Amino acid sequence: MLVVLFCLKDLLTSYITSSKEKPNFMLTSILQLFENEVITAIIQSIGIIYIKITAPYFSLASQNKPALEMATTYNTLVDELEKIVKNPALLLDTEYIMFPGHPSEISTFNMAVLKPLVAYSTVIECLGQMALSILSKCRKFFTNYLPGGKYHNPSLKTINESSTCPSNNISLERMMGQLDRQKTISPNISLTTINAKLMLKNNKTMAWLGEKNEEDKSIIMAQARKDAEILKEKIYCR
Repeated sequence: MLVVLFCLKDLLTSYITSSKEKPNFMLTSILQLFENEVITAIIQSIGIIYIKITAPYFSLASQNKPALEMATTYNTLVDELEKIVKNPALLLDTEYIMFPGHPSEISTFNMAVLKPLVAYSTVIECLGQMALSILSKCRKFFTNYLPGGKYHNPSLKTINESSTCPSNNISLERMMGQLDRQKTISPNISLTTINAKLMLKNNKTMAWLGEKNEEDKSIIMAQARKDAEILKEKIYCR
């Protein structure tokens, strides 16, 4: 959003100032923000961070690779961030690619965020501070994958055991969204019922059951009811 805002800065300013109607409070505030070089520099810096760091990383993290296969990406991210902290101007180089061999697909429109800086020294300082904060978080999050970490040189057994571990938490975020929606629809619903409903939907149980003949369906449903009663008793005893 901030990338778009910065790229449209000149156009928005022209549109608001040339309007026949008097700008309202929000539009006036936007104009005042655009006139403030420090705030504009911060917005541009965030846009540059997105173009050069965030977007390329999430592009790789969204490829559904097992977590251990992302170890090289995590190490490259940390190594490059260390370079950027020392020399923030690297991010202003249009030829700079954080992950060699994996150029990110950024639209020409968004690349406009790299146009001449509004306040060079402020942008450079912002980029350095932002990169330092990101580096600190990455070292903490990926510590097990960095040199000396338990997953830096994993054994074949560990690799096989973790082959289904995702490299991101997108699935978890979706599940939390589904949970929130169920609680909104039925505020008094129990977590057990929500879990059963979501498993039924996400596992495509009804589609699988529909492929069975009537006799098998009856056996499966009868067993499911018995198992449900046993599960309820266990939950009530907790």
